[in-house]
Amino acid sequence: MQSSKPTQILALDGIRGIAILAVMVHHFSCVFQGSTSPFDRVLYSIASRGRHGVDLFFVLSGFLITRILIYSRGRENWLQSFYMRRVLRIFPVYFLYLLLIFGMMRQIYPDKFVNTHALPYMVYLSNWQAGTGFADFRLGHIWSLAVEEQFYLVWPILVLLCPPRRLIHAAGAICLLALGLRLAATGHVGMHAIDRMTPFRIDASAAGAVLAAISTSDRGSRLIRRLGLPAAGAALMLAVALRGTAYSYAVQFSVIVVCCGAFVFLGARHNPGWLRHPFLTTAGKYSYGMYVYHVLLSSQIWPWLKACDRVVPLPVLRWVFLPLAGGTAFMAAWLSYRYFESPFLRLKEHFVAGVAAAPEAQRDDVQVRMAPPAAGGALPAC
Repeated sequence: MQSSKPTQILALDGIRGIAILAVMVHHFSCVFQGSTSPFDRVLYSIASRGRHGVDLFFVLSGFLITRILIYSRGRENWLQSFYMRRVLRIFPVYFLYLLLIFGMMRQIYPDKFVNTHALPYMVYLSNWQAGTGFADFRLGHIWSLAVEEQFYLVWPILVLLCPPRRLIHAAGAICLLALGLRLAATGHVGMHAIDRMTPFRIDASAAGAVLAAISTSDRGSRLIRRLGLPAAGAALMLAVALRGTAYSYAVQFSVIVVCCGAFVFLGARHNPGWLRHPFLTTAGKYSYGMYVYHVLLSSQIWPWLKACDRVVPLPVLRWVFLPLAGGTAFMAAWLSYRYFESPFLRLKEHFVAGVAAAPEAQRDDVQVRMAPPAAGGALPAC
C-alpha cells in the first residue's frame, strides 16, 4: 500500500518563512513613512517590495495544493479528505481573528466600524469589497486568505476533471487569462481591484499548479527547459515594452509570478541547505498565525511605543518597533498553534485519503511520481 502522506521538503517551509517575513517587514515599515532620514526613506522603499511576499505565498500554495491533489487523486474519499483537512487548518485561526475584531475591537473603536460588515469576511468574499477601495479596520490584509480559499474551493474540481498533462494546459491558460484581464481592466477598474480581486490575481496560484503538474511528470525536466525560459523572457519583454505606460502595473504581476515560480521550483527540486535553516523553517511553520495576527498586534504596539518619544528619540523607537512587533507576532502564532490550533490539527488524521483506486483508474498520459513534497497550503502551513 502506498503511503497516503506526502513527503515534506523543508526548503519549502523556508520559502514560506521568507514570504511571511517579507510581508511583515512591508507592513511594519509604515513607521518609517514620513521620516526625514535618507536611510529611513531608502529602507521604506525597499521594505515596500515585501508586499510581493503574498505573490510568493500564492505560487507556493498552488504548487503544494496541486501536488497533494494529483497525489491523492483517485483514492477513496480524496475530495472529502482534502476539504476537511483544509477546513481544520484554516478556519479555527481565521474565525478566531474575526471574533477578536468584531467582538472586541468593534467595542473599543466603534467609529472605525461604521461601514464594516462581518458577512463578507465570514464567507471569504472580503477581497471583492476590499478590491473596490473599501478599507476596513485591521482587516485589510486578509483579502489574500479570501483569494486562497476561493482557489481551494474550485481547484480540486479542475484537478478531478483534468489529467496532469491537460491540467498544465488549463493552468497555463488561466495565467494568460489573468494577464489579459488585468490589461483589459486597466483604466476602467481601480488599482485596488486589480490588486485584490481573484480573477486578476489567480495567475500566481495557477503558475504554482503548472509547476506541480510538471514536476509530477516524467517529462517535467524537458518541459521546464522548453517552456521556462521562453515564458520568463516573454514576461520580461512585455514588462520592458510597457514600462512607463498605464499597463505596466498589470504586467508587473506576471513578472513577479515568474520570479516566484522559479524560486519555488528550484527550492523544491534542489532543497538547498540555506532554505532549511531553522530560523526560516520555524517562521514558515507558524507563518499562518503570524500573517493573521501581525497587523492587529502591531497596530496596538506602535501607539504605545510612540508615546515614549519624550524619553526615547522617535528614530530609535522605529528600530525598536521592528523586532518587538515581529517577536510579538511570532509568540502569538506559537501560542495559538500550541494551545488553540493543535486540537483541530489532530483531527486531520481522521480525514486521510484511502487506498488508491485500481490501476486502470489511475492511468494517464503523464506518469505521476508517487512521492510529492510538503503537505499543506502556503499561508496555512501544513
